[in-house]
Amino acid sequence: MGNTNFIKNEEARRKILFPAAIVIMAIMAVIGWKQCGYWKNSTTLFSHALRSTKDNYIAYDGLGIALLKEGKIEEAINHFKQAIHINSTHTNAYYNRGLSYLKLVNINLPFMIFNKSIKDYAPCYYHRGYAYAKIGKYQYAINNYNEAIRLKQDYTEAYNNRGGAYFKLQYNVPLMTILKPSV
Repeated sequence: MGNTNFIKNEEARRKILFPAAIVIMAIMAVIGWKQCGYWKNSTTLFSHALRSTKDNYIAYDGLGIALLKEGKIEEAINHFKQAIHINSTHTNAYYNRGLSYLKLVNINLPFMIFNKSIKDYAPCYYHRGYAYAKIGKYQYAINNYNEAIRLKQDYTEAYNNRGGAYFKLQYNVPLMTILKPSV
């Protein structure tokens, strides 16, 4: 077998390949540094994903979650709506949009939205129960908390809020100071 080196002369290889490898590594370092900037936070990451892709419902949902955590509720809702528009079977976007409406205290919309996303997902039952409790329909709230507990036996928030709803049913005491949704 013969020598298969592209550059036969050892001295020429050192003078050409070594500097070329350094240049390539420097270029890769700059590209890597730039890519790391997109991972600064979730908002930056998902915004970049949306600029770089088309019809990415997961990126819309992820950006919506990031914006919701930043308190940009209406902007988050718009991203959840876009995710649903792209993929109407993506139940997480319905669920996240329902949470957003709860934060806006627009109490009628969460029921409709949680009903679309419920599919044996304990947090949907929990939050729908919370929404029912918020408007004084405590038996409906209890039913939803029960379902959340059936699906997730260690769901402490559901146990807590179910107890508060039972208390409200029996003693007719303002409950909103007790109930708090988890996100």
